[in-house]
Amino acid sequence: MKLLLTSDFHFHRPWYDWLLDHGPQYDLVAIAGDLMEMHYPGGVVPQLIYLHTWVRAMLKRGAVLAICSGNHDLPSTAPMVVPHLGIDKESVSLLEEYAKHDHWLQALRRNHQITVDQDHRIIRTNSGESLMVSCAPYRADGQFLFREHFPPPWLLLHHEPPGGTTLAGLNTGNQALAEFVRKTPPKYVLSGHTHFSEMSDNAFHERICKAHCFNCRQYPTAGIRPPAPNVIILDTSAGTATWRFCTPDGTPQQTTVEVD
Repeated sequence: MKLLLTSDFHFHRPWYDWLLDHGPQYDLVAIAGDLMEMHYPGGVVPQLIYLHTWVRAMLKRGAVLAICSGNHDLPSTAPMVVPHLGIDKESVSLLEEYAKHDHWLQALRRNHQITVDQDHRIIRTNSGESLMVSCAPYRADGQFLFREHFPPPWLLLHHEPPGGTTLAGLNTGNQALAEFVRKTPPKYVLSGHTHFSEMSDNAFHERICKAHCFNCRQYPTAGIRPPAPNVIILDTSAGTATWRFCTPDGTPQQTTVEVD
């Protein structure tokens, strides 16, 4: 099974276009939060409309999606719409669908065709491989209230990396998640939140007990961003995880670790 793992697009539309072209070839595309950008000058509504259209396009191309929320995906002080920007009738009905749910991600389930916050789903391939996927929501209070446990192989998505690890920055990381992973180890954990930095070692993989934890170290939102997002290709059959990333000068690179 080949999985494409990523996070923190912050509504950078060229990266969504890239994922639309490359994502469907994988058995699963997993995004660990921050699909939206709370400081987007166009407001919240254009982002919701675009993401609904993008998800629909991904599903039409046969993609399998799992998405958890991040801090930029929570309600914020950002305006819903910018004055003098119109909304067409089709979009109005779409916004009515969003309004039926506690969190906008839940409106993207598309009759449970994709996995979002609080969901659990078994992904199966034609070769007979299977993987349980769970999405844990981001909470502004820092709590991690996830209590479920599934036998391996099991992939858990949560926006913040486990606290006290090299995947988290000095002021980031979720200690409750780290404790959960130690006591109830999933096979794989995907996080984001802590971005690529020239001032850090940019670790993308760390093992906690039996769990292989990942952070794709997405390129920061400031400055010029590369044409492709940073991603991790997890090949469960080969037992490898390959981090594909760009250096600050735009040079594509990759590094691979073994995962048993």
